[in-house]
Amino acid sequence: MYNVVIEKKVAKMLDKLPNEYYRLIRKHLLELEENPLTKEECDASSEKNNGKRY
Repeated sequence: MYNVVIEKKVAKMLDKLPNEYYRLIRKHLLELEENPLTKEECDASSEKNNGKRY
């Protein structure tokens, strides 16, 4: 599992967002902690490695 670190400046900007945007961004940040590679990145890396997934 990874940790997402948010700088103070970014945290202040997030605090100013409407709640629904804040929740959406928070959800995606938490997903990054669990799975830092997106589907596109996984597909691209498998193409580079001749279809072998690591």
